Amino acid sequence: MQEQNVIENMKNIRKNKNSENEIAVTGKSGIFWLKGLAGLLAVMLVFTIASRVVASITVPQVTASAPSSGKIEHTVMASGTVEAGGEKAIVTEEGILVAQVNVHTGESIGEGETLFALDMDSLEDQIYELQNQIKKLQLENDSLKKNKAQADAKQQLELKRAQEDYEETIAKNTVSDGKANEALQKAADAKSQAEKELNSAKDALAQAEKELNAVKEELQNVKDAAAAEQSKDTADQTGEAEKKDTNSTITQKLQQLEETVQEKQNTYDTIQAKVTEKQAALDSASVALEEKQEQLESNTSTAEDAKKAAERAVEDAGLSADIDHTQEINAISLEQFQKQLEKLKTLKQQNGEITAPSFGIITKVCVETGQKTTDTAAVVMSDEQSGLFFTTTTDSKNREYLSVGDNATITGVGKETSDCSIVSLETSKDGSSIKVSIAMQGDDFLPGESAQMTATRKSESYDYLVPVTAVWQENNKAYVLLLETENTVLGEQYIARKAEVQILDKNSSYAAVSGNSLSADCQIITDSDRTVGNGDVVRMTE
Repeated sequence: MQEQNVIENMKNIRKNKNSENEIAVTGKSGIFWLKGLAGLLAVMLVFTIASRVVASITVPQVTASAPSSGKIEHTVMASGTVEAGGEKAIVTEEGILVAQVNVHTGESIGEGETLFALDMDSLEDQIYELQNQIKKLQLENDSLKKNKAQADAKQQLELKRAQEDYEETIAKNTVSDGKANEALQKAADAKSQAEKELNSAKDALAQAEKELNAVKEELQNVKDAAAAEQSKDTADQTGEAEKKDTNSTITQKLQQLEETVQEKQNTYDTIQAKVTEKQAALDSASVALEEKQEQLESNTSTAEDAKKAAERAVEDAGLSADIDHTQEINAISLEQFQKQLEKLKTLKQQNGEITAPSFGIITKVCVETGQKTTDTAAVVMSDEQSGLFFTTTTDSKNREYLSVGDNATITGVGKETSDCSIVSLETSKDGSSIKVSIAMQGDDFLPGESAQMTATRKSESYDYLVPVTAVWQENNKAYVLLLETENTVLGEQYIARKAEVQILDKNSSYAAVSGNSLSADCQIITDSDRTVGNGDVVRMTE
């Protein structure tokens, strides 16, 4: 027993040692895999950092923003000089010959003094021509009114006639439909009557056939009885007299029955012929009914076409004539010509003399003796009562952003006056520049001071305004780069997408654009640290 216990103890010791060895081995394997995972994560971290470093070097860095809505401001700035007194542009009617110029540049002039005089013959010609134009327009308007009245009357007449034709067509269609329906009903009644007569004839034929068959059957029975009687007589030689009587009776019966059969046959044949006749009458009535139905359908179709044509004629006659605003346009021209004529008549009353409206100094004379007046200033003169005056010269490309009457701001050293008004714009002979004259407000400036003009004109409101740096040109087509996101194996990335646009307006800072790919919340690339193309991966500026 002791030996057995020792052996069991030794076995248990071995088992415990084996278990300890297994635990040791398992622990070492886990540590190995943990170290491997940590190494893998470290490698991934290194590659991630490296990819970000490479991306920061190679991927373009951009700035993007959504387009805004608003107006484009066109600002014209130019330096000039403040002059003593304002200037007045003396303008007269154009196209009149100048007879005499009484002033020269730098000359002082008093109120009411003559600046220049117009040629009276030229003035009279202008009045005469204008009167003729007025008369011509008046005659044209009279003709237009009469023509319109005639056209309206004609249209009413055509409409009335078309309405009458329509009503007449409806009435005719009603009568035609009534007759056709009546004829159709008669044909239907005839067919119905023919069917009844045919059915009656068929019933009579059936009855005749029944009676004929009955008589034939009776005749056959009698014949059979006679044959039987004859056979019996052959076998039995007795009673000759009685046999003769019997045979005589049978012979009479047979004769009567044969006559009856013939009579019934004749009746059957007669009725059979009548059935055939009635069938033919029914077929004829059916054909007639079909013809009436077809005629009714044809009449209905024709009537519908006539009705539709009449309705369209009424609609066409009721359409208004083409809209013509010639009279209204002529009325506007007449009003303008009448005002112009009154001015010319006033000039005539003044003997064609153009006088100074107030005291001032002649700063510019634009008319010459023997030349015709234009629609621009004839004489420019200063007016001390109208305050200071600012003059400057700017590039002619700014002409579209400047107009007489526009507001402007004059800025000097430490001072500024707004609500100034542009009073004249004069283009240079070579067309390269424009002289701008502005009447100033207030007394902050002194004559001879240098200052700067700022005139701003706002465009209409646009849906999409973007910085000019966001707009690119390629093959005479404008486009912007939209910033979009895409999911890739490296995660979400920004992609630049080309979108064609149309430039509606722009200044030095912003451009108004339109395009099918634009929306209020889209992101447009406005700046980048290097060239960006369509489909390029980009990153946002941090």
